[in-house]
Amino acid sequence: MTTTLKVQNIKCQGCAHTITTNLSGLNGVEAVSVTTDSQSVAIQYKNENVLAEAKKMLVSLGYPVNGDNAP
Repeated sequence: MTTTLKVQNIKCQGCAHTITTNLSGLNGVEAVSVTTDSQSVAIQYKNENVLAEAKKMLVSLGYPVNGDNAP
């Protein structure tokens, strides 16, 4: 499954690197792609539990999910 989330505070490639590195380390995450221009994170994952964990990690890193996508 793949979901694209709108995320706050993504300002540069350093932010993208932090997000990619941390989310890629989660068990069940298969791929992560960050687009700084649109402040979005595409996550390919195995099940909904993984997506919930990814959202929690984004918040803990300082990149909360916008709107209806929030955990």
